[in-house]
Amino acid sequence: MHERLVKINECLLDFGVDAGQNIKSVLELCLFEFNATAVLFNSINKGKYFSISNLGTQFENEDLPGLWDQICSDFEKEEKSFVQIIRNLRKTKYAVNNPTFNQYNLKTLIGSPIFWEETIIGSLCIVFQEDKILADDEKQFLSSISTAVAIEEERRSSQEVIQNSLQEKEILLKELFHRVKNNLQVISSLLYLQSIEIEDEKILSLFQDSTSRVRSMSLVYEKLFQSTDFTNLNFADYVNNLVSYLIDTFSTKIKITKKLEIDDILLPIDTVIPCGLIINELVTNSIKYAFPVDFTKTPEIRISIKLNENKFVLTVADNGIGLSDDISFETEQKTLGLKLINMLTSQLYGEIKLDRNNGTEFQITFG
Repeated sequence: MHERLVKINECLLDFGVDAGQNIKSVLELCLFEFNATAVLFNSINKGKYFSISNLGTQFENEDLPGLWDQICSDFEKEEKSFVQIIRNLRKTKYAVNNPTFNQYNLKTLIGSPIFWEETIIGSLCIVFQEDKILADDEKQFLSSISTAVAIEEERRSSQEVIQNSLQEKEILLKELFHRVKNNLQVISSLLYLQSIEIEDEKILSLFQDSTSRVRSMSLVYEKLFQSTDFTNLNFADYVNNLVSYLIDTFSTKIKITKKLEIDDILLPIDTVIPCGLIINELVTNSIKYAFPVDFTKTPEIRISIKLNENKFVLTVADNGIGLSDDISFETEQKTLGLKLINMLTSQLYGEIKLDRNNGTEFQITFG
């Protein structure tokens, strides 16, 4: 008995995260220690069978459920935990319509209900091809096996409940992202339709700016809806799509090249949205003002984000004519765009630097 307890303890120490596989490991130990023909655990939860035998896969996979349905059901109806022995299996009611008993020469069955706390959660059956009775130490060992199976089955059932709940929440979350995306797209469409009737160029520009801001947020939810990770976003893919949209929308008179240098990083949604809006403002400003019609160089907008000593460094730069000297970015913010950039940088608890040499370069450090 001591040796058997050592073996079951070793089996428990080898358990992994898969509760179903752990149950099969316990059944294998039971099969070996009892020198049995087959061992079966039937779970009441969805009628799931766990089995191991010396009779080949056909016995386990094809014959087993039909063979044990009634027997397991009878054990599970018992109100008290006890071991029941059925001898002369071929002469019992279970063999009347089932030739499996004769085919495999099954003679003795030892079974009992499996309890979790005071609730029956299934049944354990051990089958032999010879007459069999249990010694006291074997009964104790069977009790230990039953306890181990009960613990793992309860854990397996709990895992299924958690997994189902998680899948439910993922579906609801995707639906939420989808609805938010659609609503933002509706707003964007309404702004566009309204702008068609506007003749004043200044007011029209304001509408286009608002539309692009809405689009930058909508794109976040579009990417989240397509992703399997609902908390973080592939920033490189997002920026590539956003900048392409801005160039297609605002760059109508000159061809602008985009250059992206973005580390393979994932950013949480509450960081992506302010970063996206900052990029939206800076890239839009570059497209509108950095490259006049008589610009002789090849227009280029460069965006990079690097992780440096646990800090993210976002750089948005162009090789255009540069920001006018009469604009003091730190103290004088005459436009909504500049105000937004400072507000969003503060939201990220970041710092912003402006370099006016060789075009305009904004560098924002946060983390």
